[in-house]
Amino acid sequence: MKQIYPTLVRQGKGISCALIGLFAWLMPVTPVKAEGSKELAARGGYRAFMNSTTVVGSVNIFPTLGTMKVFVNAGERVFPGSSAQGIGNGTIRVRLPNGTIVSSGTSTTVGRIVSRTQEVNGPNGVSGMTTGYTPYILTATAATAGVWEIDFVPPNVNSTTSPSAILASSNWTQPSTTFVTAFDVTVVNSSNAAIPGRAFTNIFTANMGNYQYGFNGLFYVLTNDGYLYTVDNNGQTGFGFSFFANNKGARTSTGDPLYKSVDVLANANVHDPRARDTETDITHKLFFNTPSADLPESSSSVRGTEWLRASPPALSVSGVSFTAQEGSSSTALGTYPLGGVFTFTAGVDGNFAIDLDLNGNGVYTDAQDRRLTGTATAGTNRVYWNGRRNDSTSYPVNAATSISNRVQLFGERYISRL
Repeated sequence: MKQIYPTLVRQGKGISCALIGLFAWLMPVTPVKAEGSKELAARGGYRAFMNSTTVVGSVNIFPTLGTMKVFVNAGERVFPGSSAQGIGNGTIRVRLPNGTIVSSGTSTTVGRIVSRTQEVNGPNGVSGMTTGYTPYILTATAATAGVWEIDFVPPNVNSTTSPSAILASSNWTQPSTTFVTAFDVTVVNSSNAAIPGRAFTNIFTANMGNYQYGFNGLFYVLTNDGYLYTVDNNGQTGFGFSFFANNKGARTSTGDPLYKSVDVLANANVHDPRARDTETDITHKLFFNTPSADLPESSSSVRGTEWLRASPPALSVSGVSFTAQEGSSSTALGTYPLGGVFTFTAGVDGNFAIDLDLNGNGVYTDAQDRRLTGTATAGTNRVYWNGRRNDSTSYPVNAATSISNRVQLFGERYISRL
């Protein structure tokens, strides 16, 4: 079993991005009867209380009502549950692909998870379970099959008093605040068996109760191009945090990857994980179990078409050339400050790096060598170089008749914790 241990910000006061290479690591599938907080608490450490609110905070710049998503086929049933159900304003709200909105109402029994035992056991009625919680049950029809959005509304969206820190395995009491202690989304087939790997989210926002308590939860990050990563938080600490994954991390003013952390959230240029994807900014999906093998490539949702599981593409770069600003089509350098333009063809969308060996020793990482980075689209791409070394000194025109270069295309993934 292999895992990724990202290096993330520890105080919840900044954004830090971990670059992950192009390797897909799968975890073994284990029998499950629930999907949600049970998985996040399964590996010990301390409990992450899900922050469900509409109020923007200093460490919660992308608030949601604990929004989860789930893929469901016609004839299958969805069993959601929440520890906040029936407490104050606590309820479960579901948005179907056809625009219909349904709710579990104010029941204090149906859809209510009342203990750690019920959280672990999952919903009653699944594979003969009788010691779990009583689920709120919804059945998908041909008209409503697809990706459902589920809000776990808390008792009070405006009460932000932090919960008391507890061990992940400890018994708990649901607070009357914005925090939801336990939540579950279980998909059930016609044989009353759970189908793991259907529930996911774009962002998970939580509170640990204090700075020094670590979060050990696993997330299975599925990318839009079909790669799957296991991210182990491995005891990451931070009072309040938001966890999500995308293809750039923090961005420059031009929208390219920044390749470093930022300390002030108010100044963070990062794609909103709640927003629709664009052609160049993609938010990846956080699953609680290995994504189900029966996920389609895409499906309908209340927001339109939602991508799910694609076959990973082959990354390729071809047709690399350099044209000096004077117009000579070769690797000869144009006189500074004119510089020149690198041209290459990318097989798929991705981020690129052009490395220049400016001292001609066959190594691309010396102090004088230069790296040009940005976002490439499938097809022809052109990248300007100003003719300067990495130390900002100009490269002599007569230093060489050509410059060794290499162009790489990356399917980069960034794990962010704010």
